[in-house]
Amino acid sequence: MKSIVIVLLISLTSFHPIETKVYICGSRGAKKFHYTENCRGLTACKHEIVKNITFYITY
Repeated sequence: MKSIVIVLLISLTSFHPIETKVYICGSRGAKKFHYTENCRGLTACKHEIVKNITFYITY
């Protein structure tokens, strides 16, 4: 019982959301996210660059 409580306590406190803003090309088939607006991968984008999509990443 004591070990279950310890495992639950560690698992619940070790995962915390981190807010991350990313950029993506506005084309229909876009699949890659970019962390900076001036990323080399976004230079090939022929559509509008969609900014500030917020993701919550848990570790």
